[in-house]
Amino acid sequence: MVLGTSFTLVRVPSPGAAGHLELAYTESESQIRYLDDELSLNAHDQAHARLPAAALSYEKSREFMRQVARDFGK
Repeated sequence: MVLGTSFTLVRVPSPGAAGHLELAYTESESQIRYLDDELSLNAHDQAHARLPAAALSYEKSREFMRQVARDFGK
């Protein structure tokens, strides 16, 4: 599954009989979805786990923002 939209993972522990609340919330221009099936949750968990590897380091983020600011000023 390829994820192309932003999402929020929601996990609320519950000691009650209903069990924990786990869902992925997604939103686009045309719809809002609450996904709670195991396949969707696993796909969103995997996407979330890949984020640190895709993110720039602190210093590279600062340099990128400086470059964007310089380009914007042109």
